[in-house]
Amino acid sequence: MTQPPPDLDLVYVGDPMCSWCWGFAPTLAAVQARFTLPLRLVLGGLRPGAAAETLTHHARARIADHWHHVEVASGQPFDHGGLDDRPATWRYDTELASIAVVTLRTLAPAHALDFYHRLQRAFYAERVDLTDPAVYPPLLDGFPVSEAAFTDLFGSRDMKELAWADFAFARKLGVHGFPTLLLREGSSYGVVSPGWSSADKLIPALEAWLTTHHPAALSGLLCDLESGTC
Repeated sequence: MTQPPPDLDLVYVGDPMCSWCWGFAPTLAAVQARFTLPLRLVLGGLRPGAAAETLTHHARARIADHWHHVEVASGQPFDHGGLDDRPATWRYDTELASIAVVTLRTLAPAHALDFYHRLQRAFYAERVDLTDPAVYPPLLDGFPVSEAAFTDLFGSRDMKELAWADFAFARKLGVHGFPTLLLREGSSYGVVSPGWSSADKLIPALEAWLTTHHPAALSGLLCDLESGTC
């Protein structure tokens, strides 16, 4: 008799303005298509607030190089003009984007990860400046949240504190680089992917771990990729 799935879930730590996190999006989608494990999104805080980086000539060149490597490795689209268009005074501050995700998560928890991905696409492929509060209402299109409700919360101290609570939780987990995918089993957390990985490498490794540690519950933890059923 198949045992019920154990106390397991995945914890994804990322930042909507982290290029390797954008590159990791297809891998994460493939993981979700393969496993029934719940997934919790934690905002890691790449460069929030005082940690933001001004877009000097050196910083622009380094970031552009990162974007190129992510594009080649992952196949994700980048509009490189979005970086070229930023003035030298622009600050790579990821705090506001994280607050936006936390706000959406508060209003519509089941849609938080989709909104996170929407912000990633906007920033990397559509030249949208996520450091500008005015860009967020149009990005709510398709989400079950009103602009008024979102705007009321978005600028509140509560949402900023919740975002920074996520940053602190990520550090408590020992995560300092993004993306990081962890597997929680009870009160223990193990690292599944300490950085970007392709689905071809990550999924077999996670399947092997589940096969070894929870063989009786395995059928309840995997989806049938051919039929699309879980």
